[in-house]
Amino acid sequence: YDVCFVMGVYENLVREGRRSPFEHPDEPMTPAACHFWIRWHLIQALRQADIPGFYRLTSRANRTLEDGAHVHGNLSRLRFSRRISEGRLTAVCTFPHALFPWKASESFALGRPILIEQAPLTETPAPFMPVAGEHFLELLPGAGEFDAAAPLSDPASYRVLARISPGYFRERAEWLREVLRDRDRMASMGEACRAFAARAYATRTVAEYICAEVDRRTR
Repeated sequence: YDVCFVMGVYENLVREGRRSPFEHPDEPMTPAACHFWIRWHLIQALRQADIPGFYRLTSRANRTLEDGAHVHGNLSRLRFSRRISEGRLTAVCTFPHALFPWKASESFALGRPILIEQAPLTETPAPFMPVAGEHFLELLPGAGEFDAAAPLSDPASYRVLARISPGYFRERAEWLREVLRDRDRMASMGEACRAFAARAYATRTVAEYICAEVDRRTR
């Protein structure tokens, strides 16, 4: 299949009958709502675009969330790694936190590029920063940013809480379907990811970066 989409959630808002703030402007856009619904809508958009994938929202070991339809139990680490290896892309959510989670590193080490909403807004040191179009694809570029006018007490000042239209989800899923047809490009991205992981996560690279930073900051 094309996309391995395994995401943990903290709520099961579909089972609870809640409405998505991406579809209903009167619904509040909180970090918790964004965390669940961005994952939900991405799955729906990719499925509607007929992109083959392993799609699964998991409970993060909170069994009370599991209903076997919308939220499922966790995969073992071995099964999860196998699922990543069976896909050509690993879906990784950067919203609402605006950073690369640990899953990105695992996917690169397995030679799989990642699919994200958009490049993180948080800073990543150069030796460890993946390259757009080479190591990852942005499904929703330009979708949102931090609200610089919001007070620091407002989560919007440090979380991406943008309202993304259902039409944009569909449009970009169709774009991805066309990209995935270029199998040579996807294979090349996989090789680039393996090379990146071997270089960026090597003990020597990490040690040299730390030493250089200590030297720069203590002069």
